Amino acid sequence: MKPSQTKPPKCNSDIFKNGTTVAIITGANATVIECFVKEIARSTGQPVDWYYAGGRAVVLTTGDVNKVRDALDLYQMRIHFKS
Repeated sequence: MKPSQTKPPKCNSDIFKNGTTVAIITGANATVIECFVKEIARSTGQPVDWYYAGGRAVVLTTGDVNKVRDALDLYQMRIHFKS
């Protein structure tokens, strides 16, 4: 996703319909969130995607929830989002 894009890509329909919410992200733009969520999916090998709801990014997975949450906890220690 290019920084100039303001509209995030559409959430994977299976993940959107059947996924479990694993995080809600505030204070970051769509480009940062997209890169972050892709890295979580890559590093865990789990299907992970996100969508905006009420100005917040809702992160979902249809994979192993514990693996994704563990990765989110690890990255949370390394990343600080600024608005």
